[in-house]
Amino acid sequence: MARKIIPLKREKHEPKLSRAEQSQRANRTILRRTLVLMVLFGVVVFIPLIVTLYNLMIRDHDYYEAQAIDNQTRYTSLSASRGQIFDRNMNVLASSKTVETVFIDPNEIAQEMAKPENSNLLDHIARGLSEILDVSTDFVYKQAEDKAFRYKVIRRKIPEELADEVRSFVSENEIKGVYLETDAQRYYPYSSLAAQVMGFVSTDNVGSEGLEAYYDSYLQGTAGKVVTTKGNYGSEMLYTYEKYYDASDGDSLVTTIDQTVQHYLEKNLETAIEKYDIINGAFGIVMDVNSGQILAMANLGSYDP
Repeated sequence: MARKIIPLKREKHEPKLSRAEQSQRANRTILRRTLVLMVLFGVVVFIPLIVTLYNLMIRDHDYYEAQAIDNQTRYTSLSASRGQIFDRNMNVLASSKTVETVFIDPNEIAQEMAKPENSNLLDHIARGLSEILDVSTDFVYKQAEDKAFRYKVIRRKIPEELADEVRSFVSENEIKGVYLETDAQRYYPYSSLAAQVMGFVSTDNVGSEGLEAYYDSYLQGTAGKVVTTKGNYGSEMLYTYEKYYDASDGDSLVTTIDQTVQHYLEKNLETAIEKYDIINGAFGIVMDVNSGQILAMANLGSYDP
């Protein structure tokens, strides 16, 4: 009986590493794992930073750019002249006259008062403006309290005579921090004539009733502005930049109202109210029957705008 001899495979034994080699391999393994963990940790940490930078520089770029420009510039408004309102014969029913607004700069006043020679500047300003503009000294002190502001109104829409007195006070005493700006005030030459038709404007020269409100977008015009640079806390910069944007005056309005017919309509309504002891007022209208144009329209009682 034959026997088959099967050769046995010899197992390959890796050479035994020395302790130094085993230590080096372990150190390399630990180093690789540490590097991987550091990379992962760095990615996790920088993701919020990358998202924040994306929001600041791309998504919200326009917003923060506008904020930066606003922090570095000061805008001074230039009032536009409101358009006039005429009757059919070009008699002025509503117009505007130039007045001025007095304001103080609390920030500048505080800076000046930091100098020993100007320590009583605010007291001087309060007494002077109180006498000229008929406002209380306490009101001036209150307006000057918030030193972060550069614009605090003391009195609006004063006539040229008072404005000249304020200018003399500022000039003669070399006052800093008190300024005037040109403004406009609406007036009606015929007082209460056609008041219900004309309407009136607010303190900001915005139409509130009647034709003044209905045609406000045409009458108002576009205000201009002066753009200048400002430093920290709104202080003036050594080298300033200025740019002027001229105001565009409003359009005038010619109505079909006849001032003479309007006067007689209102006069006759007043007479009728007295004669017949009418309690709830009266209304009247005069129309050109050929064209349909309104020559006069009145609603009594009325008011003086």
